[in-house]
Amino acid sequence: MSNLIDKQALISRFEEQKEKAESLSDALYLDGVIAVIDTQPTAYDIERAIYHMEEECKIWKMEPRCGQTTDL
Repeated sequence: MSNLIDKQALISRFEEQKEKAESLSDALYLDGVIAVIDTQPTAYDIERAIYHMEEECKIWKMEPRCGQTTDL
């Protein structure tokens, strides 16, 4: 799953367009688009999240996948 969209980057692009809007109605429309994007839940690349969790577990000297601790 590598086609995740960076929500903040997308909002920034729409905000840039809003600053260039030629009419109030265009700016208000873009405000609506930004609001819709901002209310969407965050999506995660599950494989990448698991990888980072496993790396964190190694740092804390835990079993891969954070099963049971070993010498804390």
